Amino acid sequence: MPCHHCGIKAVQKVVEGLCPEVKPTDPYDRSCHRYTHLENIGCWYLDHTRRPGDIIGLETGQEGCVEGITWMTTRIRMLSNNIVVIPNNKLAQSIVTNYYLPDKEMALEITVPVSYEADIEKAERILAEEAEMAVDHVPGLLKEPRPQLSYVTGCRENFVKLILAFRVGEFVDQYTVRSELRKKILKRFRQEGISMALMPAFVYLGKNDNCGDKAQVRNS
Repeated sequence: MPCHHCGIKAVQKVVEGLCPEVKPTDPYDRSCHRYTHLENIGCWYLDHTRRPGDIIGLETGQEGCVEGITWMTTRIRMLSNNIVVIPNNKLAQSIVTNYYLPDKEMALEITVPVSYEADIEKAERILAEEAEMAVDHVPGLLKEPRPQLSYVTGCRENFVKLILAFRVGEFVDQYTVRSELRKKILKRFRQEGISMALMPAFVYLGKNDNCGDKAQVRNS
């Protein structure tokens, strides 16, 4: 494995071959019509935070698996199964979340809105019990650390938000785990007579959220 300094020298030699008119004393001269080569090669070589097989999230909200990395571009297979090709210099300037670093485990949570009229302690106990039973039956839900439960009441809200925090083995596990936990919690709440509250939706009127008026739309 070459050292960092040797790697820089190797990149410079490649760039000189691609663009001989760039002077060695000024390798970043943007007047060169092939300056993009230098940007892409440098970004590809120096950045090791994205590897083939990693699942990443882009600042646009898109998520996918890194299929391949070349000197010029990075290919990402999106969850929709489409391939997106991004120039490395553009990717280096973006905020990217790597769901496989530092490891594949992910911390997640589920918010369960419970009416103030409900027995909150009973609802907490049910959530804790369902989470404990789920770790032995739901693939991808980790036993350690154990799922944690807390509740937070929001200002001017008509319900208590119970929050169940848990960890999954990797990114793709979150969908099955969330679905299974929600189904188990809903089924148990119905059996035990615990009423779940409807979370209100808000519509902001105006040019931006800071200046606009807020109108609450109640769910029916």
